[in-house]
Amino acid sequence: MAYYRRGDKTLLVVGNYQKEEQEIALPAAYKNMLLNNYTDITEKNHTIRLYGYQLLILEM
Repeated sequence: MAYYRRGDKTLLVVGNYQKEEQEIALPAAYKNMLLNNYTDITEKNHTIRLYGYQLLILEM
């Protein structure tokens, strides 16, 4: 699941609700990671690998 929240800032909320890892391609580089329920983030060439049950909120 992923959606944008637009206001003063543009936020991208991304959640993986499966136990298997998933990849998501970002449209651009993110500016700041605001929330992550894991200690790290795996990113390569604007593609993020989400661990099972990982949630991210990114400022775009």
